[in-house]
Amino acid sequence: MRIPAFTMAAAMLGVAGAVQAQPGQADTQAIIPGVCQSVVVSGRGAACMPSPRVLYVSLAGGGITYHIGLADGRILSFIGDIEEQRTLNEYWLHLALVRVGTHARYQSAEAEGTCRINLTTTGTVVNRILCDATDVGGNRFVLDFRGTGERVVFSRSR
Repeated sequence: MRIPAFTMAAAMLGVAGAVQAQPGQADTQAIIPGVCQSVVVSGRGAACMPSPRVLYVSLAGGGITYHIGLADGRILSFIGDIEEQRTLNEYWLHLALVRVGTHARYQSAEAEGTCRINLTTTGTVVNRILCDATDVGGNRFVLDFRGTGERVVFSRSR
């Protein structure tokens, strides 16, 4: 059974309340342990939830999302559909949307920017995720997340 990615993010990140699903169904998921260095939501500083984890989701119909739980119960999501591998241990996701939601309510905005993911050559440990996007209204969204050296936990829906 495939679970809608944004709903799954709420459950896996421990955020209270369900959020409406985004189009597409989760195909591959990864839970990435780490530490938030900084988070910006709509141009304002924010905080990650305690013991933060990033949820990576690859959608069956194409597209990739990164979700992080925020201290106030919302989820910040970066959504793109074009990923490129710049080096053996670095990927760039070109963003199309950002989404912030809580308790069955969310806001999506078209955005431009990237998520740069630095990981070990084996792909089992993420060193850093740096997402930086600006929506059409000029609001900035940033996630600077550093891995702790722990292995990423992968799962597939198929």
